[in-house]
Amino acid sequence: MSKNNLIDLKKPEPFIDDPITDILRQGARKLLTAALEAEIENFLEQYKDIADKNGCQRIVRNGYLPEREIQTGLGQIAVKAPRIQDRQPDPQQGRVRFTSANLPPYLRRTKSIETFLMRSSRHMKPNIPRQQNVCKRIVRPC
Repeated sequence: MSKNNLIDLKKPEPFIDDPITDILRQGARKLLTAALEAEIENFLEQYKDIADKNGCQRIVRNGYLPEREIQTGLGQIAVKAPRIQDRQPDPQQGRVRFTSANLPPYLRRTKSIETFLMRSSRHMKPNIPRQQNVCKRIVRPC
């Protein structure tokens, strides 16, 4: 006679977001997208008079970078950053590059989250008493 000793474990329930948080996330995403669009339009406006050899505009818009997630106080927010193309880079000065001030390339979490994580990690460290200028001397017999 065979006995089945397996026990079915319940799967944890998925995290349920409330509607207000979803609305706030969507609003934050729209605001960030609008800020990025305004920033790239301003950047392209600066270089609109520069032309290539054929007389076309040298600095043009070139789609978006791959979408990435940014950790915020509202949760993960997906963002696509716009990018540009320098059609004919200057051999002496190099390519014109666009880097957003609002969304740096390395940013994965907002500063408020980083501050929170740093504060919480400090509280998790064990309390180690500090020794202030205490020297223990070992005296050896002669």
